Amino acid sequence: MKIKDKDELREKLASIEHDQWVAWSKAITKTENIEKSRLKHWKELWCDYDQLSEKMKKLDREWADAVIEVIEEHLEEVKICQCSPKPKVSFPLKTYERLKDTDIGCSGHCCPPKKDKK
Repeated sequence: MKIKDKDELREKLASIEHDQWVAWSKAITKTENIEKSRLKHWKELWCDYDQLSEKMKKLDREWADAVIEVIEEHLEEVKICQCSPKPKVSFPLKTYERLKDTDIGCSGHCCPPKKDKK
């Protein structure tokens, strides 16, 4: 599945951000004494991104926008291809399953450089 536009990319990144937050918040509850009301609120958010309210999705989209901004600033340096069957970095399985059929593959190190058109 190829990412069709910036909005779709934003949603994919927001979903990944949510997965990351869920993993972090669950881990921190094992090492920190979290206030009961906060823990109750967090547990309500321990769901798939699709199940979040629009208000909560908006928070994850703000983080996704920050990632997109960095990518756009360095777009000339970023090469994305399908040379690798799996990403070279380690993603949580849930995240990898969501990304595996997109055009996000290796970092481009194995691709020949593009020739300048004259």
